[in-house]
Amino acid sequence: MQNRKTELEKAEERFLKAKLKLAEVKRRAGDAERKRRDTALFTIGACFAALLRDRPDFARKFWSEYLCHLAPELMNDTRRRALREVFDLESKHDET
Repeated sequence: MQNRKTELEKAEERFLKAKLKLAEVKRRAGDAERKRRDTALFTIGACFAALLRDRPDFARKFWSEYLCHLAPELMNDTRRRALREVFDLESKHDET
């Protein structure tokens, strides 16, 4: 009986170690995916900022006619306010 309990405890320890290892692998994969997504978003943002600097009229038209309507569910109030404050972007879509 004592031998069986030891085997059960060992199996539980192996299970817990495997569970922790799986959680760590998932966390790393999530971190890597988040880093790739953030890099892509920052790159697109930098491109738009350069467009605002080099061709401000075109960039504002592009924003008001296309980007602000592209994914309104992703544009929460905090993000809209940040865009207005940093880039002075206003559009009919932004006004409430």
